[in-house]
Amino acid sequence: MLKKILKLLRYIRAYFLIPRGSYCYFGTRAPGDEKHRLCPFWEFKKDVPKYEFVYCHYENIADGEINDDSIEFKNKITGKMVKASDISFSIGLLWDQCKECDVKTYIFAESE
Repeated sequence: MLKKILKLLRYIRAYFLIPRGSYCYFGTRAPGDEKHRLCPFWEFKKDVPKYEFVYCHYENIADGEINDDSIEFKNKITGKMVKASDISFSIGLLWDQCKECDVKTYIFAESE
C-alpha cells in the first residue's frame, strides 16, 4: 500500500515539473525564447562522448540503454516487456529532447 502511495506521489510531483507535449522542454527552441527551459529530469551526460547518452531521471533510463538489445523495458502501450529490436522505431530520442515518459503527452484523435 505504501509503495502505491509513493508511486502516486512521485507521479503527481512529476506532473507539475514535466512540460506538456512531446518534448522535454517548456517553450520553443527558437533563439530568444525566454520561456525555454529544459525538463528538470532531462540530463546530458557530459562525461560520455556519445550524443545518444542523455539520461531521464524520471524514467531512470538513458538513450544508450533504450538502444541496447540486451536490456528489456516495458512498452507503455502494450504493457509487455520488449527489446529495442522488437519495436519498429527502436531508437531513443532523448538526445533530441523527445520524451520517453508519457507524462502530459497528449495524442489527439483526427477530426472527421
